[in-house]
Amino acid sequence: MGYLIRYKENVDNLRNEVVELEDARDDVQRKVQAASYNVEEIEANVQRWLTRVQGINTEVQEFFEEEGQAKLKCFNLKARYQIGRKAHKMGLAAKELKDKAVKFSTIGHRVPIEGGTTIPTKGYEDFASRKSIFDGVMNALRDENIPAIGHLYVQNSIEIQYIIDSMEFQCVAFPVLELLSLVNLINLEKICHNQLAMGSFQNLRKLEVRNCDNLIYVFSSTLLRCFSQLQEIKIKNCKVMSAIVAKEGKHGIQVDDNIIMDFTQLRSLNLEGLPNLMSFCSNADSQPLFNKKVAFSNLEKLFINRINNLKMLWHNQLVQDSFCKLNQLRVDQCENLMNIFPPNMLRRLQNLEGLKIRNCNSVEKVFEVSQANVDEIYKKGSTQLRILNLVSLPKLKHVWTTDLEAILTFQNLRQVEVSKCETLKSLFPISVAKSLEQLASLQINDCGLMEEIIALEDGLETTTKFVFPRITFLSLILLPKLKCFYSGKHTLEWPSLKSLTIRKCDKMKIVASNELSFPNTDELGHHVPVQQPLFLIEKDTFPNLKELDLDWNETMNQKNGRLLGEFFCKLEDLNLYGKDDKLIAIPSVFVEGLRYLKSLSVTNLFFDNEGQYARTFERLTELKLSKMPKLMLLWKENSEQGRALQNLETLTVSECGRLKNLVPSSMHFRNLNTLNVWKCHGLISLATSSTVKSLVQLKELDLSECKRMREIVTNEGEGEAGDEICFNQLKYLYLNDFPNLRGFHLGNCTIKFPLLKYLHVFGCPEMKIFSNGVLSMPKLKQVLLGEKYPGSNRKLLPKEDVNSVIKRNWEENYDTCVQQLFTEKENGVDDLEDDSKED
Repeated sequence: MGYLIRYKENVDNLRNEVVELEDARDDVQRKVQAASYNVEEIEANVQRWLTRVQGINTEVQEFFEEEGQAKLKCFNLKARYQIGRKAHKMGLAAKELKDKAVKFSTIGHRVPIEGGTTIPTKGYEDFASRKSIFDGVMNALRDENIPAIGHLYVQNSIEIQYIIDSMEFQCVAFPVLELLSLVNLINLEKICHNQLAMGSFQNLRKLEVRNCDNLIYVFSSTLLRCFSQLQEIKIKNCKVMSAIVAKEGKHGIQVDDNIIMDFTQLRSLNLEGLPNLMSFCSNADSQPLFNKKVAFSNLEKLFINRINNLKMLWHNQLVQDSFCKLNQLRVDQCENLMNIFPPNMLRRLQNLEGLKIRNCNSVEKVFEVSQANVDEIYKKGSTQLRILNLVSLPKLKHVWTTDLEAILTFQNLRQVEVSKCETLKSLFPISVAKSLEQLASLQINDCGLMEEIIALEDGLETTTKFVFPRITFLSLILLPKLKCFYSGKHTLEWPSLKSLTIRKCDKMKIVASNELSFPNTDELGHHVPVQQPLFLIEKDTFPNLKELDLDWNETMNQKNGRLLGEFFCKLEDLNLYGKDDKLIAIPSVFVEGLRYLKSLSVTNLFFDNEGQYARTFERLTELKLSKMPKLMLLWKENSEQGRALQNLETLTVSECGRLKNLVPSSMHFRNLNTLNVWKCHGLISLATSSTVKSLVQLKELDLSECKRMREIVTNEGEGEAGDEICFNQLKYLYLNDFPNLRGFHLGNCTIKFPLLKYLHVFGCPEMKIFSNGVLSMPKLKQVLLGEKYPGSNRKLLPKEDVNSVIKRNWEENYDTCVQQLFTEKENGVDDLEDDSKED
């Protein structure tokens, strides 16, 4: 139960632990690199640690992908529990690895080099705080007997103004240095002051500058020749920086008009948290980030984050072949940026594979295509774009500004996610939609004005055929204006689709139909405006659909219900949701056609004819019922439907306030291994002793917030001391928030839990004893008790059983006043029926 209650906490904790682990890894890697340059052999335990970190990072990445998919689907309690438990365990593993990093006494050991000189110096120095130490180090570097440094880290100083002052440093500076990291140098004004000798920094591959609040620019244009081998630049959180490259002049920063700055070797550029940055190589207010004075012929990764002065990314005249190898572009939190790719950039996108634009409040266009200059901007008809991610772009009007077939196709797209784009009315132009041969996942979420997924082309009257041969996952959530997938005449084919989610699309009344539209009438026979189906399909349109999450509404009548049963006949996992303000029945004709159904979840709905569902239910292995205010009995004694459900493996019942009896005594669930019951305030007990004896496979019992419940297992009669109840397979037992619970069993039966490992009891102020009879829990590993989760881990004292420790916990935590405060009369909890609704 705890993994459900602390689901968000466990997931957030995992995310934080991984960030800290990555910081620890970076620190260790810096030390490893420094040790390597001092001809040291890396310790085996350090190498093993780095391998384990790489492994857990891969696992965490896969975990968050799975968690993201699960959040888009139904609130599956079993999945939520499993994800929460996995997050908890992975968080502990990440923390354990992080803690080990600080325990490394050495990173490497010196290996004697034949014919060389061994210098008694540490391989890694943290040049911190004192300028005198830094000056001493820099003076030592002039000594030819000191081995050349490959990695230099300078951090945490309030005194350092320059890394290199050529007036004092006349020799070639750092000729073999490959990595330079400058962090928390709040008074650093320049990296290099005055001219450098030829050969300085000639092998520098990576430059990192972070939290240097007095640094106005990184490079002087006259010194770029010294940094010609740079492959990676990362500039982060420098408050006054207005340019990356500039020429010093008498009146401030100016660009050198006579040269083009070509970063021929640069592969990765990361600019983040630079609030005053105007341009890469100029401080003119009207300049885009990249103008015609700069060239990046081999740049593959470009990440831009939190640069609020930025209005344009690209100049309309760029150096030929600049950005043509760009593979990944990510832009985040650039408040004033208005568009991403103007027409002149499109021909340069042939190698772009990943595009992620997030939290840019002014972006209106992504791919801007104009008919006037089509021939001159684009000669080839395809891109390599595989991932398109657009999130929180409130002013986005067009992803593609026009529909120009054979100008720019996106046939390699595999994953598209569009979320929180409030003004976007459609996503794909028709030509783009027809070219999505590789698309595997499409997610559209929280776009308030979206009316259709594919925009209708003016003047097109012929029937258009859309085929999405490889898409397996389609999710449409919180699209209140969505009416249809495409409003023109068309056919759709989804041969590989396995998972379909349609939630909170209020204007979408008909999911699928083999007719473009059909008339409808209200209860008085009056004509109702024609409803357009979301999908215009044929019987074999969804041949492989296995999972469906769907909001059910009153328009999905018997006719449409029968069609859905035919269209979705291979469903294995079905999750249906009604509305809070109106109870709606699920037509039995819909469920009858689902011959392969294994898992069914129903929320805010009811079944119109109990007996009609028996044939379908006998195949179910998982059933979840939630927010069913009319439900008083899951099924009647000896009913056909009840007998059909005896193959269940997982049963979850929640927020059914009028439910009086969970399981009739005649029922036997010999296959049930997980039982979850939450917020069913009408229950006085869970089941009778004879019923629970049939739960021979039950492994997990999770019960929570049933306000009236007095005991979990009750006797049918008086019960004899010799009677025995054995939960042979139960390993996990969770009880949470039962203000009236007196005990698990108040009779005299002997209760055995031969495999029980975990017992959690929270918020049960009336519970003084677990059971009155003999109690056996030989495998018990953990007992958590308390007023609320996580409670405290109680260890059994010598000769102490669970009854004793529960009594001891009650005596320590609940005095007479608290007991009276929590006690409620059995008949005085009418206000607990808050989830019961009138018809």
